[in-house]
Amino acid sequence: MHLAAGQKPDAEIDRTLARYTGLTSETIHSHLSRVSMRTFTHEYEARGDRVLSRYDGTVSVAVPRRGNVHFDPILDATVAVLTPAFTHYANAELGYRTDLEYHLLNRSVSGRWDFGTSPTHQGFAGALGELQMARAQNPALGALIAHGYTDLVTPYAVSQYLVDQLAPLEGARPVDLKLYRGGHMMYLRPASRRAFAQDARTFYRSVLKGS
Repeated sequence: MHLAAGQKPDAEIDRTLARYTGLTSETIHSHLSRVSMRTFTHEYEARGDRVLSRYDGTVSVAVPRRGNVHFDPILDATVAVLTPAFTHYANAELGYRTDLEYHLLNRSVSGRWDFGTSPTHQGFAGALGELQMARAQNPALGALIAHGYTDLVTPYAVSQYLVDQLAPLEGARPVDLKLYRGGHMMYLRPASRRAFAQDARTFYRSVLKGS
């Protein structure tokens, strides 16, 4: 409600956000009660020699020095584990063989992504229009969105807000959104992985039963 009301100062809102985020009320007030991921991580990392994961806001690690440390303790840590796992799967299970090196995290490519600031206007991808059309054409279609609570890169509240804006379609299955403890890759936590797997099984069974 506060965000929808426009950029109006509200000391109570600032104090509440300070309690949840650990930021000072003054910092929140200076950003008009709109704390971006960049602001939150910058303020956190300015306090000491630790880097906060954007992919799970509950995880941080110590670094040798402050400033310009391009490292995510969750994202980068998965590279050494998931790269050999995928290459083995692709080779042994799928029979795919190549002499090319596989890069799980290729920043030289992602760093050149065009987000619409040039005349090509590649922009951000969106799928809600296509999803709504698919639900209209096939009312039995099921959709399950899974999120981690502490993902700072793709906050669950944004997905929840967008799904809530979808126009009702008579006879169509509702879009399900499930939340789990953890961040962007919440399945790295054993308890969340088990819960996600069970929810996925339940989801598939319900869709197949209704089709």
